[in-house]
Order: sequence, then structure tokens, then C-alpha cells
Amino acid sequence: MRRRTDSFPLRLAVGTLAVVATLAMMAVPDMAGAADAAVDTLVLVNGDPITTAELDRMIMAAHGKFSAEGPVPVTAEALLQKRVEDYLIIQDALAAGYDAEPAFEEMIADKTREFAIGVYVRDNVDLPESAPADSVRAFFDRYYWRIQLRRISVRTRAEAEDLRARVAAGEDMDALARELSLDSKKLRGGLSNLLYWADVKNRLRDAVRGLTVGQISAIFPYNDAFAFARVEQLLPVDEQDFARFEQSIIPVVHGQQRQRVWDAFLAEQTDKAHLTADTGALMAILADSALVLTGEFLKQQPEFVYEITGGEGVTGTALRRAISHEAMQAATEPFGHHLNKAKNKLTHELVLGSLARAAGYYEDPEVDALVQKEWERDLIARYLDDHITRRITFKREDFEALYEQNKEKMRGPDEVRLDVMIFDDEAEANEAASRLHEGADFGYIFHQYNPDQELTPGSAAFIAETELSSAFRDAMADMETGDSSPVIKMPMGYMVFRLDARRPGAVPPLDAVEMEIRRTLFKRNFDRLLKEHLALLTERSEITWWPERLAAYLEPAGENQ
Repeated sequence: MRRRTDSFPLRLAVGTLAVVATLAMMAVPDMAGAADAAVDTLVLVNGDPITTAELDRMIMAAHGKFSAEGPVPVTAEALLQKRVEDYLIIQDALAAGYDAEPAFEEMIADKTREFAIGVYVRDNVDLPESAPADSVRAFFDRYYWRIQLRRISVRTRAEAEDLRARVAAGEDMDALARELSLDSKKLRGGLSNLLYWADVKNRLRDAVRGLTVGQISAIFPYNDAFAFARVEQLLPVDEQDFARFEQSIIPVVHGQQRQRVWDAFLAEQTDKAHLTADTGALMAILADSALVLTGEFLKQQPEFVYEITGGEGVTGTALRRAISHEAMQAATEPFGHHLNKAKNKLTHELVLGSLARAAGYYEDPEVDALVQKEWERDLIARYLDDHITRRITFKREDFEALYEQNKEKMRGPDEVRLDVMIFDDEAEANEAASRLHEGADFGYIFHQYNPDQELTPGSAAFIAETELSSAFRDAMADMETGDSSPVIKMPMGYMVFRLDARRPGAVPPLDAVEMEIRRTLFKRNFDRLLKEHLALLTERSEITWWPERLAAYLEPAGENQ
């Protein structure tokens, strides 16, 4: 799609981007520039008009953006000036032929297909707008009963089989877990808290699914060990919990229902397009699966692996490239996972793109308007990359100077060093906190409740206050060094801590903040070079303003835009 004429005045795709990233604009119809510009023309830029209709859209877009992100003062004059700058860049880019470059035209073709598919899908599939109440309730009944498990984890399957047999024969699982288990519940005899079925990890859920109280699971791999679990308690759904969980369940059920409708739609569309696969071409790709993370995998394979009616298809070359991309994103997943994801992505685009084209969506006015926006956005981005971004360079002394000027602003939050005691029993925690409040030594109290551990003052690491939970920060608000806290209830138990030391946050070394400094320097240089470049474009352009027309436009509503 080519959006230019052979000479000025140019047809401008007036769209989304304002230079230096501020305002979203809407597309405007073509208007031929002329010396006797129409009375609704506010500015004429080398023969191309900016009209009151466009200013209307700019103001609406600005107000919509700012109402969402907070109030930002903007005037009609500022919006017009920004748009003049857009026009100057677009005109220069078109004169230089940026829109005729193959990469740019390929981008426009890709965007046309993407937007055509989007509008086609919107018009042809009805995704559920909400989750039915009965489905939400059914989800709650299925996943919000509770279970308590006791688990033992050991290094080898043989050890696990031996321990499972001993438990099945009547040995005390609690004692065996305390002595031999490797997991985090060891000190509790392998006993977990009561959990909602929805909160049980998938691997553990699969292992105990269908078991009743007292039954023991088979051995299963779990967290780099081999484990087995016994069901200790099963509690039915508590009706009072429904009100608490309903709002979190609704989006889950809604998403599941939308996915089912979407999957059915894709299956129907794929059948309609008569998608077929070339088994031989696919086998050639599978034969190279061991090479997927190497360059050898990306060999040329121009024949279609998947094809639809009408002669369109997915080549082996394209499929290999997509598989390689998936593998780079998730290297630990099996090859079949990468193949399936790549195949689905490419075949869905192929099928939906072909059907959207056949239905006339590539020429749909809404699609054209969306493409117009992307056309302008990318045109300006490519132009600025060539004329501004590539001219920006940095010197080491620039980094060092900015770092020295802003050291204090970069200083991290205050840091504290804490000695902490954790209790399973709330009464014990309160007793310890009371004794500390009365003047007992923290180390002495710590040893009483933890006889197998020694507290070494000053051995804990400093931690930034901002990394602590709000309960810890609130407790420290009025504490001095050496003071002990009240009891704080946390997910891992009841905690009491001593504020051992406090110090100012550290200033990060230069290499730790180099990227942040680079961004600051880049913006400074970009803004300066852009201003200079726009001045040059303005100097060689013919720009006509009609201030009286702008005043007349603003008069009914005033200038508080």
C-alpha cells in the first residue's frame, strides 16, 4: 500500500504519532493544498492543510489520553505546532522515498493482514462478554474444597519406595519426615497447611487426585526429588467462602469460556479453508529437531508444509524460522511444544488472512484507517532513526559527569540489619516479645526458643527497608537501634525481630546505573538534535498560519482545552 503522490502537495496519512511522543491523532481525509485554502484550514504546510476537523480530533485524543493519565495542560496552539512538525518530517520522508523501501512496504503488508484479520474476527466470532453465574458456582464447587497432605521427599526413587513401604506398614510418617525428608515441611513432619484444591501445585494435585483420607500416593518426581504424600484431611466446600472468592473466579471462568469459543471458531475456519499438511516436508523438519538451537536448523525449505485452497501456504523455511524463535524463548521445552506453537501461529494467520481477504476486509475502510496510523508511525520512526538517532554518540566523560552530578539522587533507600525469631505458636511469640519488652537480652531469648541454634550478633545481611513487608516497616517506624518489635503475623509464622543496625542506602556504582544514565543522555541529545533538524526543515518550508481562524474556532468553547 503506497501512501504518496508523485509530487507535492502530498497525500498525508494523518495518524497516530506526534513527534517526541505525546499525542495520538486520528486519520483525516485528503485535501488538496492551494493558495486560497478553505476557510477551515488553520495551517498550510508546503501546501498540505491542517484543518479545524483535524484539530477537533487532536483535542479529543489529547483529552482522552490525559484523563486516563492525569491532567496535563495543553493548548490548541501547542497541538497545532506539534502537528506541523509531524507534517514536516512526513513530507521530507516521502520526498526521500522512505515509503517505497521494501522493508517498509513489507511492514505495511503485514499490518494490513493483521488489522484485516482483527476486524474479520470481530465481525465473525461472538466471544462471551461475561461468565454465567452457574459456571462460576460450578468452578467454586470443583476447586474450593480443602485438603491437607503429609509429604516425604528424598533424593532417589529407591529411597522413596522404601519409605513408602514402611509408612504403609504402619511406621510413623511424622517421625520419618522429621528425620529423613528433604523438603520445606520437614520440621512439621511433612505436614502442609490446609489448602484449597485450587492452590495445590499441579504436580502434587495430579499425584493425590482421587485419594481419600489415609491413602498414600504413588511415588512422583517433585522439586528435584522423589516424593509421596498421604491425605490427612478432606474438608468440603464452605458456603461462606463463595462470597470471598467469587470475584477472583469470574475472570478465570470467563477466560476459559472465551478460549473454548475461540478454539471452536479456529477449527471451523480451518475446515473452511481446507488446510492440508505435507507429511514429507514435516518429517524433514522433525529430522532436524536436534539442531533447533543451531544455525543449521534454519535451512531453506521453500515447499509448503501447510497449504490451503487457493495456493497459499506456510513454507518449510517460515516454519523453521518460527520454531527456532519459539525454541530460543523456551529452550527447556520439548521440540514438539515449539513445533505446535509455531504451526498454530502460522496456520491461523494463513487461514484467517486468506478468509479475510476473500471477504473484502483488506479494502475495508476501518482497516485502511488503522493501517494509515501505522504507516505514519513507522515512517516517522524510520526517518528519525536515520536523521536523529544514528547521530547520537556518548563519551565516557559524559557518563561520569552526569553520575557525579546526580549521586545523591541515585542513593538507595535506607538499609537495616535485623535479628529475627520465628514461632509456630502465637502464645510463645507473645511471651517472647513481652520478655524482650521487659528488658531481656534478645540473644538469650533466642537461644531459649532455639536451643540448637546460635545467634551471632551482626551476622545478618543488611536489607533495604523498601524490601520489607509493610508490617515490618510499620513496626520499625518508632524503633531505635537495639529495640525489639511486637509480634508480627506472617505467612511463615509469628515473627519477633530486633533492629540490630540502620544505615543510609548506598550510592550505586557507575556501572550499575549506566543504562539509566544512557537513557538520560540519549533523551537530551535526541531533543537537541530534533530541535535543530526541525529548524532546518522549517527554514526551507512554506508554512502559512491563520491565527484569526484559530481564534474563531476557539471562541465558542474558550481556550481551556
